[in-house]
Amino acid sequence: MKTWTRVPVFRLLVPFAFGILSGLSTDFSLHTALISFFTAFCVNGLFTFKKYATGAHAHRWLMGIPLYTSWYFAGYLIMVLKSAAFVHTRPPSTSVSIVSVDDNPSWKSKAVRFTGTLWTPVTNTALYRRSAKVMVRIGDAGVINPVPGDLMVLRSAAEEVKSPMNPGQFDYKAYLKRSGIRLQINAKSNAGIVLKAGNPAGLKFMAVPVRNTSAELLKRALPDSALLGVAGALILGEDRWMEQDIQAGFSSAGVLHVLCVSGMHVVLLLTIIEKILNLLRIPVKLKFLQYLILIGVTWYYTSLTGFSPSIIRAAMMMTLVLASKLFHKSGNLSNNMAATALIMFLFEPAYLFNAGFQLSFLAVLGIFHFYNQVKWNPVAGGKIVQAMRDMVAVSVAAQAATFAVSLFYFHRFPTYFMIANLVIVPLATIVLYLGMLMLSLGWISILGEVLRWALSNTLKALIFCTTTIANWPGSVIDGIYINLFECLLLLLVVACCYFLIVEKSFRRLRNLLIGLALFFGTTAYNRMKSADHKEFLVFRSPANPVLVFTKSESAVVLTPDSAKAIAIIKGHLLQNNIRHIQYIKLNYGSCIKIRNGKQKILWQHSYAEASKNTIALTANDWLVTDKGINSADNSAKKDSVHLKSFSCHVVDRQGAFTIRLSGK
Repeated sequence: MKTWTRVPVFRLLVPFAFGILSGLSTDFSLHTALISFFTAFCVNGLFTFKKYATGAHAHRWLMGIPLYTSWYFAGYLIMVLKSAAFVHTRPPSTSVSIVSVDDNPSWKSKAVRFTGTLWTPVTNTALYRRSAKVMVRIGDAGVINPVPGDLMVLRSAAEEVKSPMNPGQFDYKAYLKRSGIRLQINAKSNAGIVLKAGNPAGLKFMAVPVRNTSAELLKRALPDSALLGVAGALILGEDRWMEQDIQAGFSSAGVLHVLCVSGMHVVLLLTIIEKILNLLRIPVKLKFLQYLILIGVTWYYTSLTGFSPSIIRAAMMMTLVLASKLFHKSGNLSNNMAATALIMFLFEPAYLFNAGFQLSFLAVLGIFHFYNQVKWNPVAGGKIVQAMRDMVAVSVAAQAATFAVSLFYFHRFPTYFMIANLVIVPLATIVLYLGMLMLSLGWISILGEVLRWALSNTLKALIFCTTTIANWPGSVIDGIYINLFECLLLLLVVACCYFLIVEKSFRRLRNLLIGLALFFGTTAYNRMKSADHKEFLVFRSPANPVLVFTKSESAVVLTPDSAKAIAIIKGHLLQNNIRHIQYIKLNYGSCIKIRNGKQKILWQHSYAEASKNTIALTANDWLVTDKGINSADNSAKKDSVHLKSFSCHVVDRQGAFTIRLSGK
């Protein structure tokens, strides 16, 4: 309880976060949210100023309940306001869309994606109004280079985001809904023109020209695409040039975090600036200027790197730390982190569901709490040994706090992460320093050439070391699946381990054993539940049919192309702990007939082909096709397969077909 009372802001963050979750799961009733928030706020005010609660326990509970309730409804209201900012979510009937660019675009090769606002005409007028937030993707942008503030005309219609069509598929609709986006535009190459060039104001966009100029300097200095991709991601947070195989190597080595601009980049940058300012010997009376300069540099670099959630978190925390020094106050790191999260959620509640934000938040918590517990005192050695000790301790602390969430999102665990961090992090630090120096002083001819040579060779060494470690045998334990409840149990186990190490009491050991028993019991129950699970599935696949028979931890996959099929069925196989997969070549035009007890199932690639098969189906039987013809349940078509009544499932329109099988 003493630990809980030391972090008052964290105590407010918990109900606020639950309020955001509730706002996401409701139908965004704005009136209900407003009435609930103001009611809870008024009740909290009465208990605060009228002092209705007397006595220690009454004060704790009767004052706490309305306080936490008001913060819960504050989170609920923030999420509702964010998601219901534009209430008109039906796509317009026109085939042309007018969109304004609201955020910094994200590039992947020649494709660009950005969040925008859809403008629709007002009835019987020449005016347009903002109608909905929309996610826009242009397959090949060509000469179009959208920037925030641009007004564009796209020759593609807005459409509602579809729900997942296959089991285990990433729920893109729910992902966009968290940000209040329910429409999307998928435009083809060169499918738009810019009506009006943007000139957005504000801190978020003021560094866009500098960011673009820096990106061009990197492109000229590093003609090698592999080196440019790593340098762009590490220095500017620009991932448009990153090659997939190199990114996979960083992930397998367990050092993907060095490519994501975060707290490490901010700390390294401010370390240089602080040392330069110390050389100037600023008088004590003007010491506040040093902190103001450091805060300004922090936010300028944050805007330069594109305002990702991880760098915003780092910038907010650094601002709070510098502000506490400015006012000669000492703060609690956990409290500062909670305040940072609270401020971020006020502006963008969707950060709560961002994997990068969650991992960076947990990593800092882990380093703060676990670092001193896992650090050891070397028997011999100088500063180099101590630096290696500190780096290992930081890696273990961060990994301990984040591995549960990493398993939940990425289903893999890098086994050589400690070795990789010992080698890769120093090289990445050198790359970051050299890159910043080159962008600042690269215009000096001789110095610029030296910096380019040093940066290129350091990048080559970084990529070589990462690729080597990633190719070691057993570098990644892949295919690990845990659900959300198991992830929360693992986080509970990690917290119990920390308190056991700190307090070394039997009560903490008991809590740890209970947490481990719950986790392993849940895992065993899920395995037992899937032991007798037998299914037949037909996945929705754009080109090739994919049929899967599953039993316990085994699966038989029938498909013309197994390489393409694995990407479609991987999520379902992970969720059902299927380890053994057998692929069977499926020829086009094949017909699959299955008996499931007294029930019959007929599968054919298209309805026209299925109608040629003379098989007697009854009302309880199924006809499954990948592609139907108009109305698949038309009576004339039923007669063509000698039927008067049967169930028909068209995978292309209705999504994957799944049926539980009986018998052996």
